[in-house]
Amino acid sequence: MKKEDGRLRGMDGLRGVAIIAITLFHMFPSVFRGGYLGVVLFFVLTGFLLVVSAKKKMDQKEFSLRDYYLARIKRIYPPLLVMVFTTLGIYFILAKDALYNMKMQVFSILAGFNNWWQISQSIDYFTRIANTSPFSHLWFLSIEMQFYVIFPLLLFGMYKLKDKKGESFTIKTMLGVTAGFALVMPILYLCRVNVTRLYYGTDTRIYSLFAGMLLGWIYTKGEATKKNFYTSIGLLGVFVISCFIFDGRMPVVYLFVLALMTVISLYIVERTADSSISLDVPVLKWIGQHSYEIYLWQYPVIYLFQYKDWNTNFVIYLFEFVILILLVVWSNYFLKVFKYKQIKPKFQKAMLACGIVGFVFQATGVIALATSKKIDSAELHKRIAENEKAIEANKRNAKSDGSVEKGKVDDYASSGNSQKVSDKGLFCLGDSVMLSAYTNIQDIYPDATIDAAVSRQIYHALDILSWYQSQGNIHNTVVISLGTNGVLDENTVEQLLEIIGKDKSIFWVNVYAPGVEWEASNNKYLNELAKKHSNVTIIDWNSYISKHTDLLEADGIHPIEEGADAYAHLIQEKINEVMQKQKEIEKKANK
Repeated sequence: MKKEDGRLRGMDGLRGVAIIAITLFHMFPSVFRGGYLGVVLFFVLTGFLLVVSAKKKMDQKEFSLRDYYLARIKRIYPPLLVMVFTTLGIYFILAKDALYNMKMQVFSILAGFNNWWQISQSIDYFTRIANTSPFSHLWFLSIEMQFYVIFPLLLFGMYKLKDKKGESFTIKTMLGVTAGFALVMPILYLCRVNVTRLYYGTDTRIYSLFAGMLLGWIYTKGEATKKNFYTSIGLLGVFVISCFIFDGRMPVVYLFVLALMTVISLYIVERTADSSISLDVPVLKWIGQHSYEIYLWQYPVIYLFQYKDWNTNFVIYLFEFVILILLVVWSNYFLKVFKYKQIKPKFQKAMLACGIVGFVFQATGVIALATSKKIDSAELHKRIAENEKAIEANKRNAKSDGSVEKGKVDDYASSGNSQKVSDKGLFCLGDSVMLSAYTNIQDIYPDATIDAAVSRQIYHALDILSWYQSQGNIHNTVVISLGTNGVLDENTVEQLLEIIGKDKSIFWVNVYAPGVEWEASNNKYLNELAKKHSNVTIIDWNSYISKHTDLLEADGIHPIEEGADAYAHLIQEKINEVMQKQKEIEKKANK
């Protein structure tokens, strides 16, 4: 193997490519829709490099559990602690409202189970909303930390198996285990398990690390050729193209794309390692060598600009990149303060200044964590609980007169909806935002059927709608309020519209959830959906409530009582507006 400074040649360049993809995805999710695939390449690299390094030490009888775990701790925790507490300190000054419910979140990060903590928050909707934070990206680090813990056991087990059953049996066993775990995600997806659970789960993602381990186990130095370099570049081209194609809403991502990208990553790593031309060009090499710090700092920077609504033009995004790199450099220098005497005298003053700034932010961060409070949602919980009981007690047939009101003209498209709109026998389907406004909607539409629930996502709606459809409960007009709890999956939305029917008018309330990463993408998708389907009309809750945030609960998502009333009247206003236009169309048609 050709190595430089103890590093396998080309691996820093691959890390650089992966972290660039992830950073661009976090910053421009609507453009680099599949940039999250860089995580797969990272997982494969981690498994591969750990085994290559450990095998050499095992073969030389130099592998030490103590040294292994100490090395992982020294690499992970100093930069992590600096990032976490500095971020808390900066946010305490600039965005204190974003620091609710931080104590348990920080504990889950440092203890290495943040991915499972984030999954658990999807169960309790209110704490899930509070989890939107500058640390949401650290689910990835938690999976890596969990893998680091069990890696020596896996390594010793493979050596034990090799001694007893032979090399071939060991490889086949590892291949079987990897393939088995690779099937977990598509199976759970077909069972309609929450996508958050699939994406963050250790059991659904660890096969990429196992695949990297397998490659590291069987890897032997081949002939370093230009052909391998060109093959590597070609496969990286496939990876880059995928970053523009595979949106997280696509079912194929969970069914086979993540697994396919794992296979492609294996070939990329293997061919890069045997390339006569190194990918470690200066810029990529530097980025790759600092990929961990770049990953740590990128989301706190991006989230702050998103939370403060500072992203007004492209120059601001460039400014974010500059801040990110400066924080990476600063944090590296800050950690060197503890080796002050080893620093050359001419750099000591600059280093001391970095240290003072760092300690100020760190101390502020400790205060921020100590004073972080849970969101007081008692009133909201009470109202939600009362509305849930009311829905169960007052569920009724959506029919007002037992029939669908037929349109008097063939096409009402110029009204804002191509199908006949009626406020009689309205059917409403939504999540907890609609649930919080249940009584307000019911007051306006006494004969409406409203089915809203906490934590409801788009995939929950299929079975619910199918049941109401089978009962003949869906008439002219359907109001939908979904998209707060997760990404609106295109395939599922299309199925939903198919169940409702092309002859029904649909009003979709868009999403207001500042700081939630899918808010913008969901609203953009809904606008595209309305252009694609002429029977879909958007009710712009986002634009209205963003100008009246005093009508929201402390979580910044759910309306207070006055806000719930505004929500219900916004629905009424849009329906009435379209109905009035349709009446005018009918009058003109009858002349």
